[in-house]
Amino acid sequence: AEFKFTSAPDWVHTNYGSTGTEGELSTDGGAGNLNAAAGLYYAEVNTDDLTYKLTPITTIGMIGTATPNAWDASTPLAIADDKGLIWSAKVDMKAGEWKLRANDGWDINLGASMDNLVPGGDNLNTDYTGIKTVTLYLDTLPYMVEVTD
Repeated sequence: AEFKFTSAPDWVHTNYGSTGTEGELSTDGGAGNLNAAAGLYYAEVNTDDLTYKLTPITTIGMIGTATPNAWDASTPLAIADDKGLIWSAKVDMKAGEWKLRANDGWDINLGASMDNLVPGGDNLNTDYTGIKTVTLYLDTLPYMVEVTD
């Protein structure tokens, strides 16, 4: 798929395309498109330095004392929509702290509050106990997670 980063949802403002070198951006109006294989990515863009990094998201899971594996391993969520932007799982939860993270690592993690997840945010705290359905919504801004019976 081809794409460009934009400073506004139109072609009138600054658009960031390819210089031909991976990780480098151009603001030249004739710059080529960026390319990536189909999938879900975490994009880090620095418009001052004109650089970008795309990290494929292959897994999303919960981790923390509120999850079955505590801080030892992620409890995986599964893709729940046809675009890969909603992830869900039934999880045996207990009161405690937890976060969401991608690719079983800490480079990409979400926390802060359930209705306003931010990268690197604080741990979420919960009083939930028992089997709950946890659903992560990456199709909304801000990102959010919902816990239901």
